[in-house]
Amino acid sequence: MAILIAGLALGHAGTYAPQASYYPELFPVQGRYTGVSVVWQFGAMIASGPFTVVATALLAASGGAIGGVAIYVSALILVSVVCLSLLPETAPRRLGGREYADWALPQAHAGQSVTSDR
Repeated sequence: MAILIAGLALGHAGTYAPQASYYPELFPVQGRYTGVSVVWQFGAMIASGPFTVVATALLAASGGAIGGVAIYVSALILVSVVCLSLLPETAPRRLGGREYADWALPQAHAGQSVTSDR
């Protein structure tokens, strides 16, 4: 039981810590919270939502053998790795010191200046 708990703790930390720093870098400052929220919620809806139903169906179809579920989880991991490899680099040193999602700021209204948070 201790091995399971340690594995889950390290697995979750190893998964969620990089996500928390990487996802916000994909969006400009003005839309960061919304961008991360949409990505997170759609990801949960597409992958996590049907997981228990699919895993239960695979277990029932295989007479309780976990091989089908292991293949399903492996397929989800493969999709995640492929998608991650297609995402852009966000390190400022590799992008000339600018933010990756450097969208144009809205025009100032009636003489007001628009400043960036950077």
